[in-house]
Amino acid sequence: MSLFIISIFSLISCIYYKILGTTPIKLDVYGNELLHLFESLHPFDILLPFVCSHACIDFFINKSYELKLHHVFVTIPAIYYFFYEDKNISSIISYSLLKTEFSSLFYVLKFYLQKKSIAYNINNILFYLTFFKFRIIDMYNELIYSNIIYNHVIDTSSITRIIPSIGVFIAVNGLYLLNVYWFFIINKILYKSIAKTMKIDTDSVCHYMCSYIYWVNIPLSIYIYSHNPREKNILDIIGVTALSISSYYYHDDIYKRLKSQKITEYNIPNQDNAVFFINDNFFINLRGFLIVATNYYYHPYFLQIITMSGFFHMISMYNIIINLFELIVNPEDVKHYFLNLHNICNAFPIAVDVILICSNSPNDIAIPFLFIHIAMALLFYIEPFYKLTHVVFHLCLITQNYYVCKSSIQT
Repeated sequence: MSLFIISIFSLISCIYYKILGTTPIKLDVYGNELLHLFESLHPFDILLPFVCSHACIDFFINKSYELKLHHVFVTIPAIYYFFYEDKNISSIISYSLLKTEFSSLFYVLKFYLQKKSIAYNINNILFYLTFFKFRIIDMYNELIYSNIIYNHVIDTSSITRIIPSIGVFIAVNGLYLLNVYWFFIINKILYKSIAKTMKIDTDSVCHYMCSYIYWVNIPLSIYIYSHNPREKNILDIIGVTALSISSYYYHDDIYKRLKSQKITEYNIPNQDNAVFFINDNFFINLRGFLIVATNYYYHPYFLQIITMSGFFHMISMYNIIINLFELIVNPEDVKHYFLNLHNICNAFPIAVDVILICSNSPNDIAIPFLFIHIAMALLFYIEPFYKLTHVVFHLCLITQNYYVCKSSIQT
């Protein structure tokens, strides 16, 4: 009931400002221009103490650690709103965060509606759409992608200001990641319902689609690099092409064995496709190395950077081979932790490459590039699309490649 009242009042407050005030979010494409907001901020001043009170009380009542973390992330910007002297900036944060409570209306209503009724199903659809619109799209565009908190809130000239402003920065980004995490779980529930009626959640469908999806990156890379053709671009195109070929052979081999019923499902590699598995992982690491080489080609510390990246990729490849060898020799003991260890081996060099690319890219590329990798990590952790999760991962790789190429033509 408390959440329902807060969400209703949030809706009224945001409508009030839309009608009587200036549009709160007004930025150029780079997030540089910021309009002054409202002469009167009374509705938010009234609402935020209730939000803080609800979050503080529910923190001790609720047993979910995710919700406890959510309440901490909500309370920090709310408190900051009252102490930050520039209300125009702090109200932008509050406006975007309070808008996310629109979806809470439909979340609460589903507990009062009769399950499986038309009203219940419509309410679930509205919850999904509003969650995606306000918690994922709008919050990303208004607070994350525009980097408004870092550009306009964090004050590095004052130690008394930098500590609380960094807290707001962590809280807002942490809250957004929680929303992404919950959105994947919502999709997992939705996909499970769809998979019951459509025979799409199979290994054969997954590996058939994965055989071809990555090929999209070859024409995409060539098209983006054609806008600024330079000799270094050939390095990344070689990496994209080699990985497209190795990915095709790896997934196509699995698909053919599934179709011929030599295997009934595919979870981990074995002697039959060990070569394809090693080949695919080698070119995954090679592509990562060539991405860094392309991005830092004209950088004064080019040799030092690619040496560091190459070192991590070689260590990763070594551990992948050892892990596979142990699986083949002693499958019963190793198969239970093989995938987790394999993902960890790949994660370290990828994390290093992501940090390097972000450090050498403008914010409008670095921010989405970082968050697409966080989303891909959550895909493996949550598996929202069950057997087709790897298909969605390959689709994310197309987005990753887009930002890689955009970054490289600007460096």
